[in-house]
Amino acid sequence: MSADTILGFFVQATNKHDFNLDITLNLNGALVSGTTISAQEYFEELSDAFEDGNEISKKSVNN
Repeated sequence: MSADTILGFFVQATNKHDFNLDITLNLNGALVSGTTISAQEYFEELSDAFEDGNEISKKSVNN
């Protein structure tokens, strides 16, 4: 089983079972750390972040 297969398993578990996992990946010597979240949770958080806009967009609307 390759590392990509294992990572794919973690992605499937995250999406199907609302499973979160703290993970560190070694990408050609660069360490990338984070926590897996489901695609649904990602898009919900992304939507919340853009819901009210940022300060630049608020200034554009108010002018």
